[in-house]
Amino acid sequence: MQPVLSILQNSVSIGFMEPGSSEKAPDGWIHKKRAPCTIIAQATLGAYEVHSDGYRTMATGGEAFLARDGQFLEITHHAARRGGLMRARWLHVRFQVFTTVDLVSLLALPPKTDVTFGRRFGTIIAELLEMRADGPQSLAGLARRQELGFQALRLLCELAPLSTFGEAFLHQADRLAPVLSFIRTHLREPLSVEMLAHIAHLSRSRFHAFFLEHMGRAPMDYVKSVRLSEARLRLITTQETVYRIAELTGFSNPYHFSREFKRLYGCTPRDFRGQHTALQV
Repeated sequence: MQPVLSILQNSVSIGFMEPGSSEKAPDGWIHKKRAPCTIIAQATLGAYEVHSDGYRTMATGGEAFLARDGQFLEITHHAARRGGLMRARWLHVRFQVFTTVDLVSLLALPPKTDVTFGRRFGTIIAELLEMRADGPQSLAGLARRQELGFQALRLLCELAPLSTFGEAFLHQADRLAPVLSFIRTHLREPLSVEMLAHIAHLSRSRFHAFFLEHMGRAPMDYVKSVRLSEARLRLITTQETVYRIAELTGFSNPYHFSREFKRLYGCTPRDFRGQHTALQV
């Protein structure tokens, strides 16, 4: 096994996974949202039309559209017959490396699948929906759920090659790993460049340059992005107050948290929670 794969095999996890479905999306309904995590969505009757990053994507006939965490989406729902209802199923999921890095961010993700991959994703989503409907699960059921999640990850990796950023990240994974893990386990505590440089066994200036080169942003900018990403996930998966979420993710107070959240996502934490609680696609 390659050294980098040996490092990764114990560092990849599923931070969040939730399937969903709809039998009654109105024809022509437009839904605008910023993806709260990776989205895999398939129309089982009708079609998705997605506008994002200046491109238009149509996913129909078993295809599934794909979106990465943070991507802005304008989604139009098309029924099979004019004036009818569209049916769809989807998966919201976050695959993590070293508990902080979005694994899908390392891939050159296409905007949609072909029919063959779409059907394979559809089979996984359908089983996850059945398991959710059955209520509390056995240990074997929980293991099967994890297995299905990693099957979805395997399909994404088969479908999407590593991006340039992904290749650079994996090349330095052994040095980045302790720093990224430290950020995650100390997220609610005050962190500094000096502290992270010490973990990496580099001087402050060398660490800053190294991190910027391989992570694409300055160390403290990255720390803030991890805090906001964790806060965003807590907003849609827990009933914790905004005050409590700010505290758990290392913001000095809820006002600072709300200001930084709105600066990045364009709305307040409370508005975001209201818009995304149902995880509708």
